[in-house]
Amino acid sequence: MSKDLKTNNKPLHWFSILFALYVLFFNYSYFFIAGLILCTLQSTRYSYTQRQINVLIKIPYVFFLMRLISGMTENLNYLWKSMSHPHYSLGARFFDLQQVLVSIKCNFGDIELFYFNFSEYTKSCPWSANYGPLLEIIPYFGTIWRDTIIISIILLFFILFFYEDLLDKFPKEKIYIVVLFLSPSMNFLFERMNIDIIVLLLSYYAIKICNKYQFISSFLLISLALLKLHPLGFTLGIILYSYIYKKNKLLKINLLLLVFFSTVYIIFSYLKETALTTTWRPDDPLLAFGILSDAKYIEKNFDINLTSAYLLLLMLIVIFLFLNIRYLKIVNLESLDGNQIIFYSYGVFFLLNIIYANFDYRIPIFFPLVIYLLPALSKNIKNFLMLPFLLLPFSLPGLETGSQLIGAFVGKLCLYGFLLLILRLIYNDIKKIRFTSR
Repeated sequence: MSKDLKTNNKPLHWFSILFALYVLFFNYSYFFIAGLILCTLQSTRYSYTQRQINVLIKIPYVFFLMRLISGMTENLNYLWKSMSHPHYSLGARFFDLQQVLVSIKCNFGDIELFYFNFSEYTKSCPWSANYGPLLEIIPYFGTIWRDTIIISIILLFFILFFYEDLLDKFPKEKIYIVVLFLSPSMNFLFERMNIDIIVLLLSYYAIKICNKYQFISSFLLISLALLKLHPLGFTLGIILYSYIYKKNKLLKINLLLLVFFSTVYIIFSYLKETALTTTWRPDDPLLAFGILSDAKYIEKNFDINLTSAYLLLLMLIVIFLFLNIRYLKIVNLESLDGNQIIFYSYGVFFLLNIIYANFDYRIPIFFPLVIYLLPALSKNIKNFLMLPFLLLPFSLPGLETGSQLIGAFVGKLCLYGFLLLILRLIYNDIKKIRFTSR
């Protein structure tokens, strides 16, 4: 037996897997440590064996199945909480999905008082989630808790299908994909069962087929923007991609759909007498990300107004971008092997969202962008790239809030580093294409 194979079978690798299993099911707050260990060991000379990888890739199936089962009954409340992150844990199960069902039930029906299961939270009609025009016209007359469970089961099936699809497409990046799917933001998204899960799933497959089925995929993406405003970034990304790569038909389709979206949005906003977008602007650094979110936190805790704080953060980002930090040159879009449309769609979506304020459950929508870039990166850069997805949202039991903010601050800095990388890649690609077209 070779020295490498013996080293691969040392207890350290199996211990890291057992540690990950323990924290996932009994103290999720420590998962960021387990995730860092998994990524670090994978990046060393003695990475995981195929047998160990096979064990690791099965963990998300068990984890999310147990999350679903524990969400169905209050008898498993301890398990539900131990598999959750303390900063976003609620007694209510799949809280956001229940809210959406309440909202659309109020469109054509009435609810005197609805109690979210296993909690004291209540809602009554009239009430609207105020996401987008589509949610204002969908009729719904079902039973909220029953349908929450049914929809959650269906979405879990598609999440795992999506996970399997990425594992098959990127066989050399399996450890990183496992860690991303078990990350705090993905757990946050699943616990709340926010409809961003639908955005994540439909956007990925729509963009994958966009060059082949241009109108169908483009219409699906603009429909997501009518469901919830932020997916508009995908359409704008495709417009930029189409313009740069001279995809004239795709460009025309998406420009027309953008006009269609604007018309529908304006009409519905006029009829509702309010802009159809959520009024939530989260600024808790332990639960939210985005320049606006960080600026609001600075405004609240320092003697700086919101506009000045926002402009200060933008200025710092621009300065660091033009400093031309070395790691910003580590990859080019040619390495995406014909998947530039994935990069531009998700890249522009990411850029638009990070200038705003978002709960951390939106971070998993960036995962396809990260995963498609992974094969072109060195192992050390991969580990750096994983940091924001392991540290946001951040929590460590026993630490004071100030100490926990340090972890979140590191995660935010790394996320801004990822932003700089995306901006630099777009700039380099546009510059290269302009040079070659002369």
